[in-house]
Amino acid sequence: MNSRGAFLAASMVLCVASAAGPASVPTSPSRMTTEGAIPGSSVRHWMRFAELGPANTPYPVIHISTQSFETFLPWEQLLLVSRAKFNMIRKLTQATFSRADCALPKAPFLDKLLEVTLREEGDTRNCFLQQEAACPYLFKVMRLRDVKWTDKELGTIRTFIERRECPYIPELSDH
Repeated sequence: MNSRGAFLAASMVLCVASAAGPASVPTSPSRMTTEGAIPGSSVRHWMRFAELGPANTPYPVIHISTQSFETFLPWEQLLLVSRAKFNMIRKLTQATFSRADCALPKAPFLDKLLEVTLREEGDTRNCFLQQEAACPYLFKVMRLRDVKWTDKELGTIRTFIERRECPYIPELSDH
């Protein structure tokens, strides 16, 4: 074999080894996007609240799920909840999705846009809420009486609402 043939053979081995990837690195069930983690298909029930705006600023993200999954960004929070708790939040979210103010607004892109994503059994839906609709929706999520949020969960939601600069934030004791 000449040197050119040896080079081609070595290159092919390198390409095949690179495509296989390192054997010691576990694969993650999540996929990273600029809005945070997207859980893999094994996570069947989840929702995400992500603030959208100019790309030069990191925005907080809250995931609510019945199953744990990997998050990537320091400003992402995962609230792991029971199926019953998830169903209560899902019902409110589905009612919000049926409203007209759920569509992505036309340009210019508005600051403080809330993207609500709901994944159920392989079906993913999105809703885009402007500040006037996003704050009341988040307050309703926070104040769902039958959910019985823990103080830590409420604190995560409250911090998210504060970051959005909503005009009124219910006290944790109001729930």
